[in-house]
Amino acid sequence: MQTTNKLLFVASLAFALGAGLCTHGAAKYWDSNGSADGARFTPTGTWNASNLLWNDDPAGTNDLTAWVASSDAVFSAGSDATNAFNVTLSGTQTAASVQVRSGEPTLIGSGAIAVGTGTVTIGPNAALSINSLSRITASSGAVLSLTNATLKNIESPTGAANLISANFLVSLSGACTWSNTATGSGIFHILANPVAVNGACTLTKVGPGNISVSGAVTNASGASLNLIVNEGKLRDRTSNNRFPNATVLTVNSPGIFDIDGLNQRFGAINPSSAIRAAVGRKCLEIKPRPEKVCTTTPQL
Repeated sequence: MQTTNKLLFVASLAFALGAGLCTHGAAKYWDSNGSADGARFTPTGTWNASNLLWNDDPAGTNDLTAWVASSDAVFSAGSDATNAFNVTLSGTQTAASVQVRSGEPTLIGSGAIAVGTGTVTIGPNAALSINSLSRITASSGAVLSLTNATLKNIESPTGAANLISANFLVSLSGACTWSNTATGSGIFHILANPVAVNGACTLTKVGPGNISVSGAVTNASGASLNLIVNEGKLRDRTSNNRFPNATVLTVNSPGIFDIDGLNQRFGAINPSSAIRAAVGRKCLEIKPRPEKVCTTTPQL
């Protein structure tokens, strides 16, 4: 009898665990063309609790289903969703993780994706656009990972706003791009997040909008970060040396790197770069050469 009870207990536990695995954590692939291959080139749609816009099959060949809370969201099924497309968020949708593996989903609407401590991954040659930091909410421990990818902001707030939730650790690998399309006097976005650079990496700032970096950018490998500002303004904020000392800076017109009343050390600065110092005495230190450039003028 004792052996029988143990077997019944184990069987009941296995059933309970199996049921949990069937209803939570499975990957769901964004799909707007039914059971046909892929998801369409521009799979625009509204993400809510009832719309049938998700496929259990990575290739997109199964029947579509509604979103299942706490699943892993993948954009998109198949490999044909290579264009930019709108994903209108309605209500709060809970996801264990979000992966962008192709194209450029643009998160709009008034809803949000709640990832908790999960990971948002933007894969090679893909992009993720958001119209507000409120589109993705996160808890401390969450990671936003870019590998040869683009993070784009399309919001134009009044004054300052955070670019993304400050709870994310931002991880950069390969050649990555930060884009900010916001325009208007006094408008800028703050990147308050810690940023981890993985090995040799290139980071390019594009778009007319301004981005202020107040979180520390670090590279544990010691490899140089190739920092390029092509448009708008990228600036230090809050503390000195927001970027690693081995960073190589290039600023192309009409871009500006602004030290904003702080000191910043670089491994090298390309001679044609436009570095703006607004008010007071600021210093740029170039290493390994023992050279320090300080200015009280508006622009170097």
